[in-house]
Amino acid sequence: MNTSQPLISVIMAVCNGEAFIAAALGSILAQKHDSLEIVVIDDGSTDGSARRVQELARTAANPIRYAYQPNRGHPSALNHGLRLARGKVMAFLDADDLWTPGRLPAQLARLATGPEEAGKAWIVLGRMECFSDGANIPPGQLENANAKPYHYNLSASLISSLAFAAVGGFDETLLASHDWDWFVRAREARVPIAIETGITTRKRIHVNNMTRQQKKMNHYTVRMVKQALDRRRAGERTTD
Repeated sequence: MNTSQPLISVIMAVCNGEAFIAAALGSILAQKHDSLEIVVIDDGSTDGSARRVQELARTAANPIRYAYQPNRGHPSALNHGLRLARGKVMAFLDADDLWTPGRLPAQLARLATGPEEAGKAWIVLGRMECFSDGANIPPGQLENANAKPYHYNLSASLISSLAFAAVGGFDETLLASHDWDWFVRAREARVPIAIETGITTRKRIHVNNMTRQQKKMNHYTVRMVKQALDRRRAGERTTD
């Protein structure tokens, strides 16, 4: 590893992601950043996900660390990955998505890797580009999503370990919308955030996306918003 570069820990949670995980990992390994580790947390897969990861790990230039846990949900798997990660910089990728080539330098240049780097951000947001992989998508949906100048999205962002020290991990009671909840809490904690407008992640839209499970997403989004409002009200009472 190149010790002059900050170590980036890329955390990937997977549950039955055999179809796409090799491509996702390949897009990480293709980055021009030597000091990089990949931490894959298998959240109870029953398909060939483990085999795919282990095959790639045998020949990969960067270390790929694999850990299995019984199915506890995506936020639990992400927290497991955070506990194993050794980097000063945290990055994420869903097992069905792709990083764009050369995405790291522009975001890294704006990210603080230690408390001595005053004036730099602790979170650098990026942009997603959504693409369909066989899913029936209403006309204009992709265009609207891709027109946004940036996204509050884990896979599109680089995050300093300083941010996780300030905000904590992911709420494991929120089996969806836990990523939105984390960004909300980061804003509440006044974590410095910067924006990189380049496309950093390609999001695959397919029939098994969690975000297409609308009833589940709505349930946990409502819970997430209520928790945020409750925190705000509690804060207002303590300042009265």
